[in-house]
Amino acid sequence: MEKPADVTIEKAKWYQNIKAILGLISAVLAAGFGLFQLWKTINPPPGELSTADYNTLIVLDRSAAMAEPFDDKTKFEVAKSTLAISLSAKVGQNDNLALRTFGGPCLSENSRLVVGFNAGNRSQVMEAVDKVKPAELLGATTLVKAVIDATGDFTPPKRFEGRKKNILVIAGRSDTCPQTDLEFMVTRLKDIEMDIQIVGMKIPREEQERFAEITKVTGGQALFVNTRKELEHFFNNSKSSKLFIQGKQLYDNLQDDDAAPLFVQAAEQGVSEAMFYLGELYSDTLSVQRDDKKAVEWYRKGAQAGNGQAMTKLGVMNYLGRGTGLDYAQAFSWFQKGAAAGDEEGMYYLASMYDYARGVEREDDVQAVEWYRKAAKLGQEGARERLQELEIQ
Repeated sequence: MEKPADVTIEKAKWYQNIKAILGLISAVLAAGFGLFQLWKTINPPPGELSTADYNTLIVLDRSAAMAEPFDDKTKFEVAKSTLAISLSAKVGQNDNLALRTFGGPCLSENSRLVVGFNAGNRSQVMEAVDKVKPAELLGATTLVKAVIDATGDFTPPKRFEGRKKNILVIAGRSDTCPQTDLEFMVTRLKDIEMDIQIVGMKIPREEQERFAEITKVTGGQALFVNTRKELEHFFNNSKSSKLFIQGKQLYDNLQDDDAAPLFVQAAEQGVSEAMFYLGELYSDTLSVQRDDKKAVEWYRKGAQAGNGQAMTKLGVMNYLGRGTGLDYAQAFSWFQKGAAAGDEEGMYYLASMYDYARGVEREDDVQAVEWYRKAAKLGQEGARERLQELEIQ
């Protein structure tokens, strides 16, 4: 039987149905591929970087130094809790993040990459930090080796080409191993451009020079924090926190003239830590800016804003009669307030007042020992030494 002349394959109903089905399948596959590409951008496979510009490597000290007191906890506990709360302020959701830890025996593998670069892995980084137990904070602080090893984590170079490379180091001490040759670091960084920031937690003054040597070689910056609040300012992106941190970095580098105006701006925005450091600038007996009355003025503002360090220093000024009349009773009152605010120096000075009957009617050995013990627990060396003199455990 002959087919009608006007009937063709293209017009056949079965052909039209197959064509529609194939078109639908193509659309679904295209949409699926698009969604897959989007998913890869947000959650790239292990080892594959996202398209984000920033690549941040956190280098965290896990040596014995991180078990030392810091405020009412240990350095590691404060670093961990601050990272958990504040990491999002420094690292975007799609930025590539990695974690390296360091510390241990000097002549062994004491630095390792724990979490490799990937996007959206803040929770993975924090899980790795959480796994570090207090009993595992052991060994020497191997800061220089950690920084050298960290520069090698940005390999192969093409993988990071055209991307910003950041290294954030949080350390509890400087190196406690034999000095590592910094010249090797110079060679390592010769063809690598990266931003290196080193945060030292309650670093003794005599050790800060080592940090300066590292930052000079790397072109980075060092910041020394003495309280949890100062560390929080580092992670905070607010204008006032940035002003304070910029001022603090200049202050740490003995650039007082440049630090002062930044502290003033931060203080005007309510940063009590900036008020305290302005008091420090003006009370420094070696500073050309020394002005005891201005120091008292800024300490008082910091104290009124709730800064425990400022309260204690205001007590010291009253005790010495600098910028104000010599007044033991007033000094005692400010030491009480500083101690109550958790400042270890305030606890030590309060104990001394009880110990030597300054600002109180008579010596009080019970109160003296109690406050010496509290100060010593927070790492105050003078309190520890006095307890040893008194032969008290």
